[in-house]
Amino acid sequence: MVAHSAQRQRLLSQIDSAEAQIKVSQAQIYPNIVAGYQHTWAGQVSPGVDRNKAYLALQFQSGAGLSARSGMQAAASRKDATQQELETLERNLQSQARAAITELDALQAQLEPAQACWPAPPRWSTRICANTRSAAKTGSTCSMPSAKKPRPSTAMPTPDLATNSPKSD
Repeated sequence: MVAHSAQRQRLLSQIDSAEAQIKVSQAQIYPNIVAGYQHTWAGQVSPGVDRNKAYLALQFQSGAGLSARSGMQAAASRKDATQQELETLERNLQSQARAAITELDALQAQLEPAQACWPAPPRWSTRICANTRSAAKTGSTCSMPSAKKPRPSTAMPTPDLATNSPKSD
């Protein structure tokens, strides 16, 4: 559950992005070394002057107010904040997973007594639980505290219009 979270994947991508920004900012802090070679093909060249030139240069760009260093610090701060958010998310997901497992265990514990009450495929509308004649005939027992004897019908008798006397169902 934790490994497949979309939020977790998003945060991991943000951490990777911040790490890449840190590396780019670090690379901008250091000077660049440039090596080159030049050959002149055409034109007048004085005698004793070589048509080939090789050079080595050192380039450094500090940026506006050493912005590379501040960019590196900002990326490091974003990375730290995202890592803390990721840790919080993982703790929450693990907590949710533990709660779901606990709830599942509780539901399974409730299911076992119910299955003892209904050993055959349940016919919820007609099956009667413990302490009734039907339960005694089938031999089923029910240890569920909510199992009660069925109530007698409280329906009013309907009058028989032909004889004008009450008819019981």
